Amino acid sequence: MAIEKPDRADKPAGEGGKHKKDLLASLRSPPEAGMTRQRRWLVYGSNVALAIVLATALVAAVIWISGAALRGKARSDWTLTGRFSLSPQTRAIVQDLKADLTITMVYADPDQYVYESREDYQKAKDEYERMSDLLREFGFASGRVKVERLDPLNTPQADTFLTNLQKRFGEQLKAKEALLKEFTKFRSDVDAFVAQEVDKVSAFGTAQPPPSEALAEGLTVSANELVRMSRQVQLKLLGQSLGANLKGADEEATLADAKSLTAAVTQRFKQFPGFYSRILEAVSKPGQPPVPPAVKTFMETAAARYEPLAKQAEELQKRIEALPKQKFDEIKESIGTRKQCLVLESGDDVQVIPVDDVWVRNPRAREGEAEKKSIFFGERVVSSAILGMKEKQKPALLFVTVAMPATMMGGPYGEMAERLRKNGFLVEDWDLMRQQEMPKPENASKIILVFVPPAQPDPRQPMPPPSPEQYRLAIDAVKGGAPCILMGDPSTMFAPPPPYAELFELFGVDAKLNAVAVHAVVTDAAGTEKAIPQLEITSYTSHAISRPLGALPSMFFRAAPLVIKKEPPAGVTAAALAMLPGSRDYWADTNTFEAMRGDAKRDEATDIAGPVPLAVAATRKVEKGEQRAALFGGSSFAQDRIAFYREPFDASDRFPGNAELFTNSVFWVAGMDHLISISPEALQARRIGDLGAAELPLRVLIVGGLPAIVLLVGIIVYVVRRR
Repeated sequence: MAIEKPDRADKPAGEGGKHKKDLLASLRSPPEAGMTRQRRWLVYGSNVALAIVLATALVAAVIWISGAALRGKARSDWTLTGRFSLSPQTRAIVQDLKADLTITMVYADPDQYVYESREDYQKAKDEYERMSDLLREFGFASGRVKVERLDPLNTPQADTFLTNLQKRFGEQLKAKEALLKEFTKFRSDVDAFVAQEVDKVSAFGTAQPPPSEALAEGLTVSANELVRMSRQVQLKLLGQSLGANLKGADEEATLADAKSLTAAVTQRFKQFPGFYSRILEAVSKPGQPPVPPAVKTFMETAAARYEPLAKQAEELQKRIEALPKQKFDEIKESIGTRKQCLVLESGDDVQVIPVDDVWVRNPRAREGEAEKKSIFFGERVVSSAILGMKEKQKPALLFVTVAMPATMMGGPYGEMAERLRKNGFLVEDWDLMRQQEMPKPENASKIILVFVPPAQPDPRQPMPPPSPEQYRLAIDAVKGGAPCILMGDPSTMFAPPPPYAELFELFGVDAKLNAVAVHAVVTDAAGTEKAIPQLEITSYTSHAISRPLGALPSMFFRAAPLVIKKEPPAGVTAAALAMLPGSRDYWADTNTFEAMRGDAKRDEATDIAGPVPLAVAATRKVEKGEQRAALFGGSSFAQDRIAFYREPFDASDRFPGNAELFTNSVFWVAGMDHLISISPEALQARRIGDLGAAELPLRVLIVGGLPAIVLLVGIIVYVVRRR
């Protein structure tokens, strides 16, 4: 059975057009077309009012859920520098707390002060709010962290806080008070002794017959020296009324008084018998008037009078210096002088962070740049203090060197060592020339050896390079399973490979120390290229050490390639951390002498093409478990001059990836994987790095793709509206 289609030609003319017009009219006119104007206003107005009420209720519900239910923990920081959020490393430290922590912000409310200018008030307000925001983030990061605020202008609140804190420091304060009582008595004995000595010396000066001119001068000098020893004697000489007025101010002894007086008594009382002997010798020469017997006896018996007090002062001085740092006094002084500080309390441990550690002076700030004169290091110092309170025993790093400092006395890794200490490590140098036995730092949970290449030889003063035998004890420790970090520099005709080069083979790495990584760059407007032994890297592998770095720039200067063997030793695994790019502009030149001078020329036959590792992480099965090692083809990347090379205007690190890569490697080698992340300083320098093969497609998308997409969307909208 066939179904006939309706014949559109049979429709009356204009019927289709009329149908379309009716449809458009129905769309333009509301169903209630018959309503009056007032009724339409009422209907539409009530709809708008209802929408406003519903939107307000929705916003109120969201705010309530965020504040009451979530307690502000669902937050998002959209600032470029992450000002209102903690770094991943800090969050890991805080979330790993095993005990409750209270952070008290001892900051006076700027609104309670009177400032000389609006600028001073605004600066104080900004600092107050910046610290409040930071501590709030610490509270959000862990339920174990409690943040409190203390305004030193609020006397009752300050007194209550000090009273509670005084109970915590009870034993320490008792020891201090007992020592100060003993010192007060000792000072009284010294005052009485000095006063008696001054009276005797003064009596000798006025005796009859009068002493000779030389003896009188010596006695005067002696009296003056003795007067310096005692405040009471000075007051006595100045007058009884003045002494009475100042007596109240001098009643309370302090540790500063104790340290200064005991040091002075120890030094001068040991010197005075000899001083008297020299005076007696000078006035007893032939031709001089005879010395009165009383004066002679007084000077000759000086040692018997002075030595007991000198020994007592020396013993007291040692006990005062051995007294732990009086944190309670520091807090009390901060509150009394209204000086800003942070007080961290956890269990029996208390740490005090002064404001000068939070806002650090920027030495590179230009004159007139008030907003850049100080740098906010609040997150770093607080997280470092928390880390120090958590761990009583810490992993130790020994920088292995020969006849050169690494972290001490201006060594090339001094600032890097300081950063590692702030991250909870003990750091020392192990100079094999001076100390053959391995140092054992106190409270070290484990020891990690960091091998530093010997210094480049000076052609003007040729010295034989260190031998592997000098490193034998450290090399054997690594072979025995000690965790380590190996840094090896490329060799030249003047400098052989480092004496511990054999250790690279132990971890399945063929260190090509006869080559140096170079990068061809354009040096002038004419397009002249020059290959230099330095390359900036902004992409890393997906290893636990390097993954958090993202696109942070790192500078590898004079680095040798490290080739991972296809068949490593049994029980060894190795993975690259940073790679020499595979671009034509990068290679490892085997003519290290010319490459070091920046005159490298690519030789396809002998040079090493990328990609090839410049840094490697390796594990090795040993008798006691797993041994970890981080291997680097160069040592300069971790040196202060490169790792902490700073921008001239804002003092930010130019190559933050260097310090992050080394610090994360130390964490990983130490088995502290949960702390591997990015530091607060590095977050200030995040930027888009080298996109590699994705660069060209991204450029095409930005230059041509986005305008094309906008045009296409416009055409689609136009077509839809015309239908």
